[in-house]
Amino acid sequence: MATTEATLMDSLRGFIANAIDGGSSGMARQLLNAEISSSCSLGLLKLMRGLRSLEPWAVRLLDSTGKYPTGLFQGTQTDLGAFDECLETVVHDEFGLERVRAQYCSVYINVVNDTSFADAMLPAMKMSNARAEEFLKFASDPRIAGINIGICMINDCSRDDLQAIANAVSGKKVHLLIHNCVTSQYAAPNKSQTAAIIGFGIIAFLLVCSTAFDTYIIYFGTPTQRNQGLVRLLVAFSLVSSTKTLFLINDDKQSESYKYRFLHGIRIVSALWIVGGHSAIIFGNNLGRRLSVLHFHEDIFACLVTCAFLSVDTFFFMSGFLLAYNIQPLKSNRFLIVAVAIVRRHIRTTIPLLFVIGFLYLLPLATSGPGLVEMMDRFYHEMDNHLYQLILQVRNFGKGLDNSGCFQHLWYISADFQLFLVGLLVFQCFKGKPWTVIGVFGALSLLCCCFSAWQLYGTHYYPFPVVIGETLDSVLGTINDVYVLPSYHAACYFAGGVTYLLIQKYGSAKIPKVITGVLWTVAAACCLVCVFIKYDWNRGRAPKVDWPKMAVAFCDKILWAFTLSWTVFACATKRGGEYSLLHCCTVYSFLGSLILIVTRLISDLLQVSMFFNVSIWSILLSWILFVACEVPTARLEKMLFTFQSDKKENVKKENLQAHVPKSSLPHIDEKPVIISHRTNDVESSYAPPNVYHIHL
Repeated sequence: MATTEATLMDSLRGFIANAIDGGSSGMARQLLNAEISSSCSLGLLKLMRGLRSLEPWAVRLLDSTGKYPTGLFQGTQTDLGAFDECLETVVHDEFGLERVRAQYCSVYINVVNDTSFADAMLPAMKMSNARAEEFLKFASDPRIAGINIGICMINDCSRDDLQAIANAVSGKKVHLLIHNCVTSQYAAPNKSQTAAIIGFGIIAFLLVCSTAFDTYIIYFGTPTQRNQGLVRLLVAFSLVSSTKTLFLINDDKQSESYKYRFLHGIRIVSALWIVGGHSAIIFGNNLGRRLSVLHFHEDIFACLVTCAFLSVDTFFFMSGFLLAYNIQPLKSNRFLIVAVAIVRRHIRTTIPLLFVIGFLYLLPLATSGPGLVEMMDRFYHEMDNHLYQLILQVRNFGKGLDNSGCFQHLWYISADFQLFLVGLLVFQCFKGKPWTVIGVFGALSLLCCCFSAWQLYGTHYYPFPVVIGETLDSVLGTINDVYVLPSYHAACYFAGGVTYLLIQKYGSAKIPKVITGVLWTVAAACCLVCVFIKYDWNRGRAPKVDWPKMAVAFCDKILWAFTLSWTVFACATKRGGEYSLLHCCTVYSFLGSLILIVTRLISDLLQVSMFFNVSIWSILLSWILFVACEVPTARLEKMLFTFQSDKKENVKKENLQAHVPKSSLPHIDEKPVIISHRTNDVESSYAPPNVYHIHL
């Protein structure tokens, strides 16, 4: 009698059944000791039966679960599995009742109290890069999530049940953390999301009505009607006017707006530099071949990317410059100027921030992904613990800028606001005494540079942020205790104000070409020093003594401030030559308004691709923020705080400036706006580094 050969499926079923039946008895006892719910126990039995018989839903659970992270010795620590396949796994019986539903969870694996595995595997990692040991120290830090594996399980077991099982089987040397569990079931909006929906609904209604009314006025109204107070209020949310404002270019070559148009180019170059710089930084552990970062930093020309932190100081410089431009001509009561400027500044920074916060509350209703739950948990933690710091502009204090939040990058707004207060008080206290103001700013700059250098004495801090240091403590400490403080950036901020005063005093002075050439040479040399002095720190060969890093901390900002000061002075006084023409391109004028930085990535080709991806998305999202929030806020607060007696002059200048306020000052119409459609407030607050950095 002929025997029937077993099919492949029969062989697989037999293999899996033997594997399940022959499992470790010790493992079984550990599972039995886990304190799990009765529904989870029944669900596990159902899962075992499904795996034994290779039921389609059980096979999908196994298939969509992540396995060993391929490329672990290159720094790859993640296998996210198949997120969508997992959530699509739903089985109903013949009556339509749900029988099986899958859930996706992340498992974070950390080895604790045992370095034997890391020591044994280190030689294999060093084949990729000799600095692999430094990377391994970072990856092994308990504050880092560790290896991330995506698993697909039935939703009969809750996250607590799965954590109990993980605790039972992991032992004392391996720590397993179950997190980010999510199913495909619809989640109703919570109270915060409902409030955000209502708020954005009101804004959408105002946008539609205001745009419709503005369109009517354009076709059927008169210029006089358009500049009436009530009409200006009704068109404050008009998309038509806001978009015109965005593309408004001042072609009057005699105006100061035209004179300073090169600032647009500097802003765009600086913003894109920041995007590229943050692309070289390790964010999260869901990137492949992270050791490539070490290879990248061994090239000296990588300093051109990693020193993008200098662009942050460029924005501080421009903020100080525009503060001086707007505050110097004012002749009103000094106390009134200071009070109104502070209030308006706070309004113009807080309302757009709340707009973005409301948008993030709605993110779970619009998208999904393996990291969404973790990102939203960080966001909720930020709102619960640091919202008051964001509103009070003190987010850069308190050592809270670790990797547990979502808005750490908003330290920039806080630091800029604090420097704004100091600069505003100095300008008003020494009104009409430019050399005294310059002396005070110079003294404050030297004092702050000395303080930054003193902070590094006897510590493990670096003179500037680095990607990978000796320890995670040294990297985070440099950020928390040194970099985010206003004292670290004060020299560049105050240099902006000094530069404006020098332009006003010596802008028309005759400077010999020889001296001009020498100053350009010195500025270029200072720039190169600021860029390439970071090379040894970037490649992990930092000096072992204190004095070199203290010297760098003291001189770095002074040299960069001089570079910026001379560049802006030369361009503003028509001594910039081709450099000035390069930054005066018309397209910069409206792109300068749309700077919303969002970053992440690793690998050369992916770096370039993500750079363009991030930049384009940033511009699109910034347009929404600009027309739906920033411009309406600017118009409304202008109508509230502007006190002008000459209505005819006000109407004339309104037509010229297209309803856009000039700055956080009480008399904004006394001079033309430097950036015709942006203000000092928005520039200094919404052109920061890595703004709204979102991990999905």
